[in-house]
Amino acid sequence: KIIADYFNLDKSLITPIKTKELNQASRRPLKSGLITLKAEAELGYKPVTIHESLAIIKRELGL
Repeated sequence: KIIADYFNLDKSLITPIKTKELNQASRRPLKSGLITLKAEAELGYKPVTIHESLAIIKRELGL
Protein backbone atom coordinates (compact mmCIF):
# COMPACT_ATOMS: atom_id res chain seq x y z
CA LYS A 1 0.00 0.00 0.00
CA ILE A 2 3.00 2.29 0.51
CA ILE A 3 3.86 1.90 -3.18
CA ALA A 4 0.27 2.59 -4.22
CA ASP A 5 0.23 5.71 -2.05
CA TYR A 6 3.54 6.94 -3.46
CA PHE A 7 2.43 6.58 -7.08
CA ASN A 8 -1.20 7.66 -6.41
CA LEU A 9 -2.58 4.26 -7.40
CA ASP A 10 -5.89 2.72 -6.38
CA LYS A 11 -5.26 0.80 -3.13
CA SER A 12 -8.65 -0.90 -3.41
CA LEU A 13 -7.13 -3.09 -6.15
CA ILE A 14 -4.72 -4.62 -3.62
CA THR A 15 -5.91 -7.84 -2.00
CA PRO A 16 -3.88 -8.86 1.05
CA ILE A 17 -3.29 -12.59 1.50
CA LYS A 18 -1.52 -14.72 4.06
CA THR A 19 1.79 -16.42 3.20
CA LYS A 20 0.24 -19.87 3.64
CA GLU A 21 -2.30 -19.04 0.91
CA LEU A 22 0.51 -18.89 -1.68
CA ASN A 23 0.88 -22.70 -1.58
CA GLN A 24 4.66 -22.50 -1.99
CA ALA A 25 6.57 -25.77 -2.21
CA SER A 26 8.94 -24.81 0.62
CA ARG A 27 7.96 -23.53 4.04
CA ARG A 28 8.67 -19.86 4.61
CA PRO A 29 9.04 -17.92 7.87
CA LEU A 30 6.12 -15.69 8.77
CA LYS A 31 8.50 -12.80 9.35
CA SER A 32 11.96 -12.28 7.93
CA GLY A 33 14.47 -9.48 7.73
CA LEU A 34 18.03 -8.59 6.95
CA ILE A 35 20.63 -7.30 9.39
CA THR A 36 22.94 -4.96 7.47
CA LEU A 37 25.30 -3.93 10.26
CA LYS A 38 28.29 -5.88 8.87
CA ALA A 39 27.80 -4.52 5.34
CA GLU A 40 27.48 -1.01 6.73
CA ALA A 41 30.63 -1.33 8.86
CA GLU A 42 32.88 -3.16 6.40
CA LEU A 43 31.68 -1.84 3.06
CA GLY A 44 30.32 1.55 3.99
CA TYR A 45 26.94 0.41 2.66
CA LYS A 46 23.98 2.48 3.75
CA PRO A 47 20.57 1.06 2.88
CA VAL A 48 17.94 3.52 1.68
CA THR A 49 14.40 3.81 3.01
CA ILE A 50 11.39 2.57 1.06
CA HIS A 51 10.52 6.17 0.18
CA GLU A 52 14.06 6.86 -1.06
CA SER A 53 13.90 3.68 -3.15
CA LEU A 54 10.59 4.71 -4.67
CA ALA A 55 11.98 8.17 -5.50
CA ILE A 56 14.89 6.51 -7.33
CA ILE A 57 12.52 4.27 -9.29
CA LYS A 58 10.28 7.22 -10.15
CA ARG A 59 13.25 9.27 -11.36
CA GLU A 60 14.72 6.40 -13.41
CA LEU A 61 11.36 5.70 -15.07
CA GLY A 62 10.93 9.40 -15.82
CA LEU A 63 7.62 9.62 -14.00
